[in-house]
Amino acid sequence: MSNEAPLPNVPFAVSELLAITSVISGYMAYLRSTPPSPAGERRIAILTAVRDRFQAGFASGNPQMQVPLNAEEVTELLEAMIGFVGQIKRTFPKNKERDQVVSTVNYWRLRLISIIAEHTVE
Repeated sequence: MSNEAPLPNVPFAVSELLAITSVISGYMAYLRSTPPSPAGERRIAILTAVRDRFQAGFASGNPQMQVPLNAEEVTELLEAMIGFVGQIKRTFPKNKERDQVVSTVNYWRLRLISIIAEHTVE
């Protein structure tokens, strides 16, 4: 058991978590397309576990689902969001839809960082 303080709850609507699950899946597809490495395999394993826990929460039908994440999982989720945005920017031409996706994912990422940073400063 670690001495690490528990991370705070970060409220996301179920619809946002569904979309974040798609971001995770999209980024994992990208990771799988890169040359295999121990670090890449570890990232995929962590993100798979996070995605699977989100999906189990959806299956429960609980509109107030909670999915606790540890610091390593949050770090990988943030990296997946950054990587996903980078892939979107490289893959799709600049347009309103692409910009909305990028803006939304960045908003989620910054919200997550802000709440965790606030918690760790207290």
